[in-house]
Amino acid sequence: MPRSLLAAYAFAVSISKALSFAPYIKRSRHNNFSYDANRLKLSTSPGDVVSVLAQVPSPILYPAIFATCFRIGAALAVIGQPRLPSDDELYSDRQVGSKVLRLPGLGSRLRVFYPISDDCANQISVNISSKSVCRYCTDGRATSDGMAGLVGFRQVGLSFLLAHLADAHSGCYTDEDDNTANDSVLTFCKEGAPLLIYSHGYGGNMDMATYFLRTIAKRGIVVAAIEHTDGTASSTVLPGDRRLDFDSSLFSLKDGLDRRAEELLEAVDFLPSLLPGFSGRIFLGGHSYGCPSALLASQRQRPWGSPKIAGLILHDPALSTGRGIQLPPKIPTVSYVSDEYNRGNIRCGDATYHVQGAFHGNFVDAPLWAPLWVMRTLSVVIPACGPSDPEIVHRGLAESARAFCFGPEENPLASKAVGSQSLFERVG
Repeated sequence: MPRSLLAAYAFAVSISKALSFAPYIKRSRHNNFSYDANRLKLSTSPGDVVSVLAQVPSPILYPAIFATCFRIGAALAVIGQPRLPSDDELYSDRQVGSKVLRLPGLGSRLRVFYPISDDCANQISVNISSKSVCRYCTDGRATSDGMAGLVGFRQVGLSFLLAHLADAHSGCYTDEDDNTANDSVLTFCKEGAPLLIYSHGYGGNMDMATYFLRTIAKRGIVVAAIEHTDGTASSTVLPGDRRLDFDSSLFSLKDGLDRRAEELLEAVDFLPSLLPGFSGRIFLGGHSYGCPSALLASQRQRPWGSPKIAGLILHDPALSTGRGIQLPPKIPTVSYVSDEYNRGNIRCGDATYHVQGAFHGNFVDAPLWAPLWVMRTLSVVIPACGPSDPEIVHRGLAESARAFCFGPEENPLASKAVGSQSLFERVG
């Protein structure tokens, strides 16, 4: 039986047991409660349970029945979820590795998704074990609870709605027993791959776009997702194993962006030495609030340093949070906007593409966390999933990123494949 359904069953039993006490609770004239021990006889037979429930007052019974049915329904809805995207035929044989590192200076965590070389892929296929399979959430339930708290689920006792993400298969593998070590080169990584350093949005984390970033890595790009320590991550673990939950008051907007930009720039300096046969091409990317973070970092890249940032890939750039940041004129930049951002006339960089039928959540994995009918219904309240197929959206964005990262060094946007997907509409 799936773990989510077992949890729902346990919840239903506990509610039933709790209700069986209700008819035998007496209130004294001093408003104290006591149990009528002589009448209290618990039984698990269906007839006795029905008899007990019939004596429960309606104001207690109906909400409890609703809570039980809701819990069971939620558990049934997420069986087989989240949905690991099916691989398109061209990249079906390429495996992706995942490794959690920590920046040596600022101490921020980052999760690296990398294309595994063919030789190492054969080795993993032969020796695959539970230790080589990476979870969707690096910290398990702590990560999923952090995301639940961000949207208000945890505050009202609904953290279980995202609990199925905690131990789900990420579709990625690791070559080490301890995936938090960072004292060695990513030996399984395909040589010569470009590097995309990615900044999450306001309330995001390094895990919530795992399937999307895996799709990009399958196309031969190393993607490093930083988990920022400015208080805008849903949760993270600082050096010394100290957990930091979302806290927007930790930094001011200006100082928070400065911190994010510093983390991106340290990753630019730190990661190339871990990649075998590094190509020398580094790109910055981001989603929502991560876009002004990448823009600021690109403006502050050290002119005397090496390697240089070759370009920017931005998804739904939240420009209003960027303190008037303007693009550096010499860095090629491509941006992609959802339906709502397109209606807001958001344009950024040398080329802006409207991803038709995509909502803000389509640039992370939100549409794949539950059945589409659930996520599209939820989108009446928050923009979690647009009408376009989320897997097709991810593939189109990944193909465009591949064309951009492998395009001409002097002008990646010269590649026609950057905007060739049928769901893209050039708007800027």
